[in-house]
Amino acid sequence: MRDINKSATLQSIANTERLPLKPIQLEVTGDSSVKNVLENIVSEKGRIDVLDMVSLEHLKICHWMR
Repeated sequence: MRDINKSATLQSIANTERLPLKPIQLEVTGDSSVKNVLENIVSEKGRIDVLDMVSLEHLKICHWMR
């Protein structure tokens, strides 16, 4: 997120739904910010799993319920 202070609502929803969410501040227009965030995630988690949000738009709700 560009402004981590705006994550409270999203974090609240994730907590209610018991989703493991960790908002991270990221300035997408700054190469060093992107590089630092990616390095921190890999250092902490070992890898990055990527979801293609465009592809997800075509799934029906029944696919999510599995």
